[in-house]
Amino acid sequence: MSSLLLCLCLSLAQCVFPVSSSATANAVKEQLCVLSKGRSFAFTSSHGCVRERKARLRRPDRSSDVPSPFPLRAGTFADGLEVPDNVIEFTKGLSVRATAKLREQLFEYPALKKLSGETYKLRGMGAVSDIKKDESLFQIMFDGVIRTDGAERNPMPSEFCSSSFWKNARWETRLAVQLLNEKRQTDSLFFQWINQLPKVGEMDTPIHWDGSELRELQSPYLASKVAEQQGNWTREYGDYVSAMEKDGMSAQFSEDEFVWAKEMARSRSVGVRKPRINFPLAWFTVFFFLLTSTIVQQDLVKVSEEFGRALVGVPTLMFVYLVFEFFYTSARDLKIRAMLPFLDFLNHDSKSANTVELQALQGAFILKAAEDVKRGQQVFLNYGQRSSDETLQYYGFVPEGGLEEDSAVVDFVRVLKSSKSALIGGGVETEKEDGGEKKEKKKKGKKDGKIAGMSPEFTDERMKKELEKWQEESADRSRFPPLVSPDGATVSASDLTRQLKILQSEGLLSALQEMAFGKKKEEPVLPGVMQVARFLVATETEASLGLRSFQKQLNPDNEWRALELLRRVALLDLYSKPTSLEIDKKLLKDPKLLPLPDSVSGSSGGAAGKREWGSPKERRERSFRRRQIACAYRLQKKRCLKAAAKALEGQLTSLGRELGVISSKTKVAA
Repeated sequence: MSSLLLCLCLSLAQCVFPVSSSATANAVKEQLCVLSKGRSFAFTSSHGCVRERKARLRRPDRSSDVPSPFPLRAGTFADGLEVPDNVIEFTKGLSVRATAKLREQLFEYPALKKLSGETYKLRGMGAVSDIKKDESLFQIMFDGVIRTDGAERNPMPSEFCSSSFWKNARWETRLAVQLLNEKRQTDSLFFQWINQLPKVGEMDTPIHWDGSELRELQSPYLASKVAEQQGNWTREYGDYVSAMEKDGMSAQFSEDEFVWAKEMARSRSVGVRKPRINFPLAWFTVFFFLLTSTIVQQDLVKVSEEFGRALVGVPTLMFVYLVFEFFYTSARDLKIRAMLPFLDFLNHDSKSANTVELQALQGAFILKAAEDVKRGQQVFLNYGQRSSDETLQYYGFVPEGGLEEDSAVVDFVRVLKSSKSALIGGGVETEKEDGGEKKEKKKKGKKDGKIAGMSPEFTDERMKKELEKWQEESADRSRFPPLVSPDGATVSASDLTRQLKILQSEGLLSALQEMAFGKKKEEPVLPGVMQVARFLVATETEASLGLRSFQKQLNPDNEWRALELLRRVALLDLYSKPTSLEIDKKLLKDPKLLPLPDSVSGSSGGAAGKREWGSPKERRERSFRRRQIACAYRLQKKRCLKAAAKALEGQLTSLGRELGVISSKTKVAA
């Protein structure tokens, strides 16, 4: 009778949550067998629900396969790419449904050139026939993903991953270790998909770049983030090794493999809000309540009165747990992070409305076409609102055309230390000689074609002249008049130093070190940055009011000084760049003008790059590609700085007209 009840429960679950594979049917058979042998089993949810601890996913028997209505077909991938012959089999095994109107293709990216001048072709998913809006593109069931919500127990054998390490691991580390666990199993359902991923050593994100390539970014902010990433990932691997040794075991994968898996997890996963209601458990609770109530009331099975009451009380306890889980999930706003096989073949486009949704009732991740797609067009996926810093650091690309939400991050403390006198006005900086006299400090680069702060040199004579012109112009434009507001209040170096110490004591130094300047005309800087700027230029009387008083405009004169300070910070950072915006445009248009070192290191130079890979020609090609990407990145950042300075200038002009210090036909001097 117990076996019959279990079979009925699992059959209901299969009807409510259909899975395009034989996984559930096999699970029913296995667990009935387990029950008949008197062995214990665990019941969680319908998503790979009935399983023994430490069980491994295996391919289903071919004889029990159920054809999927939207199969990925063998031979639909781009020419020249490795494609297994049994695509249909392992997509069904993973419970992945994909429309046959999509196929993997190679798409040209005109903005990226090879040394030969040939255009790069990159993988992507294209439409082989017209796709209508709201048409299903992908449906991936829960048992077909690698996922974590940050609260589950270690699902892997302890000899592969220590539970103590798992408990404190971040979400991307949990995904990475699970990916490595599946990678080592040749009978894993994910094995064929993993074979389609880039191999260890083939990733080209900045963590693998050498020092000269990172300097091409002209971004101390991103360079520091990459260094921080390297340190964190190396430390995490050390924690893994220590945890395994503490449990009397050795590490099961190398640091190179760990970094590879971390990169896969960061670049090929999506985050969705965890459902507040556990629908599989809720349906089972209702079903179990009706079943037990019927059994007890109709006396279908002879049981004692005490056992009958206990049996009916089980659904009550399950209902209490559901209520607890609802409020717990709502309070913590938990997210599920998942790696979705094959869906990760779609490239990112911030303008695309295609996003992944979690359908809790179906127990599946769904992707539908947000708009009509014509035959031959590439189908994109919106990875979310990410800055070009994040897309380059973790994905290895710079969004084409730039992002409206993008920003350039400036370290105000660094600008203040290097250009304090230029920032508050008073001409170029000076320093004392041994004799006590002052001499002018000129921050001009060498006029021999070498870019200040960068190792390569221009060989093209036109570019040398462009560079010399920029070096002279940037030095001249870095001179500002004294920072004085319409009421006559002047900002001095001592004022800035005093306010800076107060902010440091309040723990707000990080806000100064990461000032973001964006393209938005209405809000070129965030409210937090504006608040800090108002406080920095405050008089002693204004500063006595406290930092909270500067969340909004205190008075027009203070606002004037704050806007002017931020404008100068943006311009000084722009003028400190080794190349101008116009030079970068020319370099991007004709990449052959890019300076390239005579010799290129064989090591990738990062946490993952402890071995040489590729021939000298391939390494040179790789370095050339990285310099193009770096040029596109810094070009976007300079556009952000220029747009922010122009927007701040416009706000100053408007404020000046309100104060009557600027006529309606004039503007603030650039």
